[in-house]
Amino acid sequence: MSYGVPESTLRKLVSGAQHSERAIVVGSRDGFIEWANDAWTRVTGYALDESVAKPIHGFLEGVELDAGAVDFVARCFREGRVCEIELAVTPPNRGALWIQLRVEPLFDAAGQVSDFIATATDVTERRRAESSARVSEVDLSELVTRVALRERGRLTDRAALDFDLDRGLPPVLADVAKIEALVARRIAHGIESLGEAWGTITAWTGILGSGSGPLYGGDLSRELPPGHWAFLEIHDSGGHPDGVHHTGVSEPFLSTVYSGRAIRYAEAEAWLREQGGELRMQSSPVEGTSVVMLFPYATEDSGWLSPDSPMVALC
Repeated sequence: MSYGVPESTLRKLVSGAQHSERAIVVGSRDGFIEWANDAWTRVTGYALDESVAKPIHGFLEGVELDAGAVDFVARCFREGRVCEIELAVTPPNRGALWIQLRVEPLFDAAGQVSDFIATATDVTERRRAESSARVSEVDLSELVTRVALRERGRLTDRAALDFDLDRGLPPVLADVAKIEALVARRIAHGIESLGEAWGTITAWTGILGSGSGPLYGGDLSRELPPGHWAFLEIHDSGGHPDGVHHTGVSEPFLSTVYSGRAIRYAEAEAWLREQGGELRMQSSPVEGTSVVMLFPYATEDSGWLSPDSPMVALC
């Protein structure tokens, strides 16, 4: 795969690529990775021996990438077109992050696609800065009420929509449009998961550690930075969000109602973390599915809190 480039120049190119801050991989026409630089592990979380000689689609699926995005990248490659896309991914043993992925086909002397080169750049901090520019003060109880009332018309005669909202909840800083989109899709998915069965969808807001709620049965404070946190939970009694009991990736924000703009769990998690928040999910056939959004909030003496600010511990 020299493409007529002198050997000395190739060595320089490989050396430069090896020390690049961007993750770089080179692969064959059938999609197998043949070479990767050191930044590949840092950006993606995958060791070189887990990547080289493996199909790149395995990496894309392993980071919980949206199936539509995988198809888009593959289609561009087959058609000999450069593909550039920003994606929310969840690498092994890491939280959700955003990468800018560029896949460029390489051509042989006959003009046929023969190989590919792909670069991946971690753009999480840039996305977080852009998100911070869009945030405003949000009353979570008012927001969930407004969105839930819009979705209420989708309920069947056997389904109920209940509220347990803290009307004295302090405001949080968040991107209103994104949080509304998540709440709407979560409620719509909950309604679909109930089907024709009797069931309830509950919208709950409150202060974490106040002794009231949420329905989520796990330790929500686990791995949270110390500080003051508000929660917004949407719970449905319909069982697993994908309709079956399994150990794979579940998608509690997917709904046929909003099929034109699917939001995967990894993307939702990245959105919350851009705003200094966190996302949790718990699901079982008996208890149903709980999705909890967590937001840091300000106290009178501490000012607005952010993921980079020192925060006062919960009492």
